[in-house]
Amino acid sequence: VKLQDVRLAPRFPVVKQKEDGSTAVRPVDNFSWSDLKQHKGLSRAERKRKQKAASVNGFCRPTEQWHHDHLDVLMVYVQRFLLLVGIVPGLFKADMDSAFRRVPIAAEHVWASGVAFLCGGQVWTSIQRACPFGAVASVHAWERVGALITHLARKLLKLGVFRYVDD
Repeated sequence: VKLQDVRLAPRFPVVKQKEDGSTAVRPVDNFSWSDLKQHKGLSRAERKRKQKAASVNGFCRPTEQWHHDHLDVLMVYVQRFLLLVGIVPGLFKADMDSAFRRVPIAAEHVWASGVAFLCGGQVWTSIQRACPFGAVASVHAWERVGALITHLARKLLKLGVFRYVDD
């Protein structure tokens, strides 16, 4: 992919304080950004509307209905299990580390996955091959992967799996 064929979005760092007191830096790619030069002379509301429509995120719309599990449903199943078996079920949590980075981008969408950032006074560019943190499409893609994993665990493995999504 040639850099001139890629739309670049700005990348910025977000510093997160961990429970152990250390910090982690998460790169966020601003795919809601668009070139403001093309919107000169417009009212603020019109400029904001056009800017959103011109951004990568502005073009992304879900194509299916999303469904998430809720804590109240989990408690109903815990109560049923307790009544049927006589003991409280053991619960565990599996967190998918770097979930978005596990979902590849379709080759025909790579043109919209470029980022630019400043490091040491120099501009660097990068083209994403996996879903970037900051793109609405990444959320939609991971939603589908999570739904598939949950479905397979429930239907094929007969596991009592519930799916919750954090930040």
